[in-house]
Amino acid sequence: FSSSASAVEVTDQKWALEFQTGFYWPTDSNIDAFLPKCCNMLYQLGFGRLIDSQYQIGLRAGIMSENAFAIGSVSGEPSGDRFNFTIVPVELNFIWRADFVENQVLVPYVDVGLDYLYFRENVSGAVTQGNKFGYHTGVGLQVLLEWFDRFADTHEQEGINDIYLTLEGRWMQVDNFGGNGLKVNGFVFSAGLLFEF
Repeated sequence: FSSSASAVEVTDQKWALEFQTGFYWPTDSNIDAFLPKCCNMLYQLGFGRLIDSQYQIGLRAGIMSENAFAIGSVSGEPSGDRFNFTIVPVELNFIWRADFVENQVLVPYVDVGLDYLYFRENVSGAVTQGNKFGYHTGVGLQVLLEWFDRFADTHEQEGINDIYLTLEGRWMQVDNFGGNGLKVNGFVFSAGLLFEF
C-alpha cells in the first residue's frame, strides 16, 4: 500500500456547527394577516456541544426580514403603507439523535428547546419593537455526506470528522407562554449543512 493510503487519525467529535436556511409558515391571524404563508425566508447559524453520538446541547440564532403592505385595522384590506417585519430568534436546543452505529448514513433526530425572539415592525416609519419568549419542538433527518464522498480523508485532515445534510421541521410557540400581544407561532421547514469536529 502507498503512504497516501495510510489511515488518518480521527479525533473525538466534541462540537457541531450548522448552517440552515428555510421558511417560516405563520399560523396566527395577527401574523399571517400581513405575511404570506410561504415563503418567509429564515437564515440560521447553530453551534453545539456533543455530549456523545446521541446527545447534543447548543444555541441557534437567525434572522428573517420581510416587506409587505400593512393591513387596515377596519377594512382588513392591504393599505398603501409599506410594512417591514423583522425577527431575530435565538434558541437553546436539546437534541437526541438515533445514531447507533459508526458512519450511520441516515440519522433521525428530535429537537426541543426554549426560544427568545426579538421583533421589529416598521409601518411607514412608525417603529414597534419588543421581545418574546417561548419554546419549540422539532424532528429531522441527518444524511451523512461523507459516505458518498471519496475525499472524506481530506475533511478529516482538516479536523472535520463528519458532514451531514440536515432536513428539519419544527413548531415554534413564541407568545410569552400564552400571553397577550404578538404571537410568533408557526412552522419552520429548513435544510442545512452540519459539520462535526
